[in-house]
Amino acid sequence: MLPALATLRIMHGSVCVFFLSVSYELLFSWRLRSEVATLRALTEERERQYALSRETFAAVNARVHDMRHQVLRSLEAGSEAPLGRSLMAEVAREMDVYDLVVRTGCEALDTAVTERALLCQREGIELMCMADGSALSGFPPADVYGLVGGMLDVAIGCAREAGSKGVDLTVRRRGQMAVVHVEWEGDAPSSSQLGVLRSVAERHGGTIAAGASDGVASLNALLSVA
Repeated sequence: MLPALATLRIMHGSVCVFFLSVSYELLFSWRLRSEVATLRALTEERERQYALSRETFAAVNARVHDMRHQVLRSLEAGSEAPLGRSLMAEVAREMDVYDLVVRTGCEALDTAVTERALLCQREGIELMCMADGSALSGFPPADVYGLVGGMLDVAIGCAREAGSKGVDLTVRRRGQMAVVHVEWEGDAPSSSQLGVLRSVAERHGGTIAAGASDGVASLNALLSVA
C-alpha cells in the first residue's frame, strides 16, 4: 500500500511540474510574441513618421525654391514696384523654417533634429547640434530617426520642466561605436522613459544610459558599427 501511495504522489508531483512547465512556456511564448508585435508596431510607426517628415521638408524646400524664382523673375523684369507685403511675410516665415534645417550627411538624423529644432524655437529653447551624420549612416533610417528623435524628446521635456533654455546634441564615431550624446540643465529622466530607446540601442548591439551631475543631465547611446 505504501509503495503504491508513494508512486502516486511521485506521479502527481511529476504531472504538476509538467503542467507548470507547459504553462510557463506558453506564458513566455505569449509575452515574446506580444513584445515582437509591439516592437514591429513601433518600427512601422517610426517609418511612417519619418516618411511624413521627409515629405514635409521636401515641400518646404520646394516652396522656398519657388519663391526664390518668383523674386528673381520680378527683379529680372525690371519691376520697380515693391514686393507685396504678403509675399514678403511668407518669404520670412519660410526662410525661418529653412534656416533651421540641419544637414549632417545623414538624412534620417537631419529630419529628427530639424523637427526638434522647430519645436525648440517655438518654446524658446536653443538646440545646439554638433553631429557627424556618417557615424549613423549604416543604420536603418527609421531606427536613427526614432532613437535620436526620442532622445531629444526626452531631453526637451526634462529641460522644459527645469526651465532650461538649452539642449546640446553630439553625434560622433568612436572606434567601432557610434555615440549619441544629449545634454541639458535639469534632472535625469527615469528608467521608464528609456524603454523603447533601450530596445533600439540593444537591437544594434549597444546600450543607452542616463545620468546627472552638478545640475547637468545627459543621455548617452552607444551603437555597434561593426
